Amino acid sequence: MADHSQPNAPANIRVGPAGWSYSDWSGVLYPKKRPRGFHEAAYLAQWFDTIEINTSFYSPMRPDHCRLWLAQVEANPRFLFTAKLWQRFTHETGATAQDEKDVRAGFDILRDADKLGAVLVQFPFSFHREPGTIAHLRNLLDRFGDYPLVVEVRHATWNDKSFYEMLQERGVGFCNIDQPVIGRSLAPPNAPRLPSATFACTAAATTRGSATIPKRPATSAITISIRKENSNLGRSARNTSRGTARKLSSSPTIITKRKAWSTRFN
Repeated sequence: MADHSQPNAPANIRVGPAGWSYSDWSGVLYPKKRPRGFHEAAYLAQWFDTIEINTSFYSPMRPDHCRLWLAQVEANPRFLFTAKLWQRFTHETGATAQDEKDVRAGFDILRDADKLGAVLVQFPFSFHREPGTIAHLRNLLDRFGDYPLVVEVRHATWNDKSFYEMLQERGVGFCNIDQPVIGRSLAPPNAPRLPSATFACTAAATTRGSATIPKRPATSAITISIRKENSNLGRSARNTSRGTARKLSSSPTIITKRKAWSTRFN
């Protein structure tokens, strides 16, 4: 992590993909002939400092799987995982105390190993800003406030000063999506000073990048992941977005990514 107790200290930037189990990465990102004992996460950790775990959105992570993933990336001391909160809390209703217990079982393994960079609380476009959804968001932030949280919303009604102030007060990061602005979708706003921040962009039809700054006192770190949008990973696995950094304050540093692509991972 970068120490921002000194003015103008550089940000600690981590770059990596979202997930690792994609068959069409074979021969593009992964070697066609894999040696015995090959594991995708271990291979990626040689080149990247983060991976976004997607499976946690569909079901809680199993503790034994988390321990295996930690072992696979242990050769990279800078490595951090990010993981999505289970969709039962963000896209459905009726999440129970047992559901929370199941989610925490995996998150706690990563956090206790100091390898949990952020938990992404990702809401759908249909999640509009209104009294009921604001209350639901507050409840989730309280419920999981012991983790480094980052919130992603997609509807333009959330581009409101009170929303950003709520995140700031709670030390929660913000996922600023550079998504196609269609109808009432959220355009990339100028986020105010936040203790932590997350940025994502849809820079091409094939990929989606995100950057997260986990909640840390007086520190700033960014993880940039490239997410799969469709099956055309032969090209997207070789692409990475180029961005410009703009410092809003001594902490944090914010990445604004533009719709431009290079032909290799930097």
